Amino acid sequence: MRLLSFSLAIIVATLGPPLAAQPATPDELAFRQRLEERLQGLDLQLRESTGAIEKLQFELRSAYQRIEKLESELAASRKPVDSTTKNETSKPAPLQPSQSSAPNNLPGTLPAGDAQVEYDAAFGLLRRGEFEAGEQAFNVFLMQHPEHKLAGNARYWIAETLYARQRFQEAASAFLEAWQKDIRGPKAPDNLLKLGLSLGKMGKNKEACISLNKLLSDYADAPARISNIASRERQSMNCG
Repeated sequence: MRLLSFSLAIIVATLGPPLAAQPATPDELAFRQRLEERLQGLDLQLRESTGAIEKLQFELRSAYQRIEKLESELAASRKPVDSTTKNETSKPAPLQPSQSSAPNNLPGTLPAGDAQVEYDAAFGLLRRGEFEAGEQAFNVFLMQHPEHKLAGNARYWIAETLYARQRFQEAASAFLEAWQKDIRGPKAPDNLLKLGLSLGKMGKNKEACISLNKLLSDYADAPARISNIASRERQSMNCG
């Protein structure tokens, strides 16, 4: 806008004051008409550009408001479980160490060793399809190593164990939390993808589209396997 105003000032200064005492020639009239048409066209383009920018800003504000609303809904969905019921039915059985390695194991959780050894042991449970035990093992890993470089991966795999057991609401909450805690981590695109898929399984297509759109816009360098799935899911959900 300032550049356009400056340009108009230069044009006015160049043309000089109106020649009130002298009638304009046909060439001058034609030139002024073309100039006015050109200025009107520039003004229209400027208004259209301003409108487009304002529309984009509005859409971005709306998207972030929906994301904040989604975060609130997922947080509210974490209802406390009655302690008696939890102890009787929901508490996973502690991981049992093998007899050969029992003396070197952490009590009822993971084999003794460094963080990588413990992480590998937890991941091995997932490979064997022991999702509940894997969830517990990765939770123990996070308690032991909350700031480790593999902590973000552990949060992702915890959410994956929930998704694999079709506990999609809990999975969505876990993927969202994992993404928030490590937005630029290696698993950030995976978290947004699986958040979108979890929401889609819950029938929340609008929120799912927000997650998938954010993945494709903010993580352009995501692996092709992730972006391809996200694009395919966007089409199936008719995301705008």
